[in-house]
Parts: sequence; structure tokens; C-alpha cells
Amino acid sequence: MSRSAPSIERLLTGLLANRKLFVPGFLGLCLCGFLLVPWLGQDFFPDTDSGQFILHVRGKTGMRIEDTARLFDLVEDYIRQTIPASQMGNILDNIGLPYSPMNTMHSTSGVLGANDGDVLVSLRENHGPVANYIRDLRFQLPRKFPGVTFYFLPADIVTQILNFGLPLPIDVQIEGNDVVASQQIAEKITAQMRQIPGIADLRVQQPLDYPTLEVAVDRVKAGQAGYTERDVASSVLNALSGSFQITPMFFVNWKNGVNYNLVAQTPQYRLQSMNDLLNIPLNATNGTSMEILGDVASVARGHEIGLISHYNIRRVIDIYGAVQDRDLGAVSRDVERIVNAN
Repeated sequence: MSRSAPSIERLLTGLLANRKLFVPGFLGLCLCGFLLVPWLGQDFFPDTDSGQFILHVRGKTGMRIEDTARLFDLVEDYIRQTIPASQMGNILDNIGLPYSPMNTMHSTSGVLGANDGDVLVSLRENHGPVANYIRDLRFQLPRKFPGVTFYFLPADIVTQILNFGLPLPIDVQIEGNDVVASQQIAEKITAQMRQIPGIADLRVQQPLDYPTLEVAVDRVKAGQAGYTERDVASSVLNALSGSFQITPMFFVNWKNGVNYNLVAQTPQYRLQSMNDLLNIPLNATNGTSMEILGDVASVARGHEIGLISHYNIRRVIDIYGAVQDRDLGAVSRDVERIVNAN
């Protein structure tokens, strides 16, 4: 028998002997606990320290994947400097947009393209609080890498399910036919939401600055040379994306019965400038003389929306956000107040 058993027995005996005072006092203490309800926070689920976190990194819109990989190396080095080596486990980078459309449909990290990626950091067993590391990285990373967007994704399966497939728990959608007007409203609301205490990782999901090249064909010149707009478009697409986009070809290996795609494409090192693009040769179906793109068309730089999202057929602009050092219910009420005011 434990040495503390007699003392516990004496305590219980004393409480039973004075039950007329103990029972009302105990019930009153329980009722007083309900007075704390107005100060209790509201959340989907209590935060858990799973020993890992997922950092989403978004470079400038249109960044090439090799530049994105270089950026991730720098971010990874900074994470290793922030977290002690004795606590660091593994770091896994997942860069770029999945090639399969099925993988894109089931992705919950909010990727846009080759400028996006996730950094999964796993810590060892005896590690410090993950929330402290996330707080430090949220503060330091935007200052260390200006122009790059950072936000933390739910790392545990419970939070991922409670977010209903969204990358962050707060999602404000602006729905309308005019995407530019919706974007302006989103920027205005985002600026107001930044003043809310406890909100973090705030951003507009759909950028409007995805770089494009607009090819304007002079139909008169093209017609005089014997080309149609389809000939010009096919020639440009053939040079930039390969012949598989225009005329798919397959080779069947008679030894193993495996199909192989045959693709002819201009090497990327031959298309490094606007002049290289204007020198793309044009192919016509009527066998006319060889011309180049610059003879019948002009090329100008432009931009467009980087990601198109729909809700009930109409286009939407999403404002995503998370919380830090404050409960989700209080932050969401402040968000609703700002949205209703606009």
C-alpha cells in the first residue's frame, strides 16, 4: 500500500464528515466555472504538436522551376539555421505543379504552377514547441526573402479534414463576372483584414500578373504569303510545345508491344529571346515559300490571371488566412464584420 493512502483516507473521511459544507461548496465551484464561458476561445479542434509542419513557398508568378528549386534551397538552409540541428529530422521539398490533372484536383496546398511548392519539415522526438518555430519563421522569412509568399499548411490529418480541403481555415470568396473588379475588392478587404489581431498567412490566391506573350497575326500579310492563322498558331505551338500538340505520333515496339510517343521540339536554348521567337519558321499546308513569324505577326508581352477558380459556374477570387495566438472564432467574427461592411 502506498504511503499516501492513509492521508487520502483521512481527507475523504473529513469531507464526508462535513458533507453539508463540502457538497454545496463543490457544486458552487463547478457553477463558477461556467462564468469563464465568455472568455473561452472557439476552434475546430485543439492545436496539437505533431512534431512536423508544412511550409508553402510561392515565388514570383511565372518563375521557372529551376529558379524555384534554387529558392527552395535557400529557404531550406534558413530553416536549418532557425531550428537547432539536434532537433532537426528530415526536410522534404515538393516543387511545381503536378503533371497529372487528377493530382491537381486533389491537391489542397493551393499550388499555381512551377513557382509553387511545399516544404515538409519533420522534427526529432525531443524537440521544442513547433508553434514557436512557426511563429519565428512567419516573422523572419518574408523579411529574408522579399517578394516571396509564405504560409503554413495543416500538417496533421485532423486539421486537414476540418478545413474541408482548403489550404487554410479562413476563406473569403468574392464572386462576380468582372475578375479585375473582384480582384480590386479583394485587395481592399485584404488590407483591412491585415489589421485584425491574430490573423496570419493572409493572401489573395489568384494573381493577375501571370506573364504571357501575345502573338498578333497580320491577316493581310499572312494571306499574301499563303498562310492562315491556323498555320501560324500551329508553327508556334510546334516550336514551343512540340509536335505532339499538333500531330501526335506513336511508335509501337514490335518486340515488347509498348507504345512510345514521338515528339519533335525546338531545344529551349534556341529560344532565349524575343528575336529567337520572331525567327520561328512557318509551315503551311499549301507548300508555299518558307517565312518566319516576324514577317506576318508581332509579339508583345502581356499578363493574365494565373489561376481560374469557379463557384457555381461564376469566377471567384479567394482570400485565404490562418490564425496565430488567437482563437479562430474571434478572428472569424472580425472577418465577418469587415466583409459585411464592404
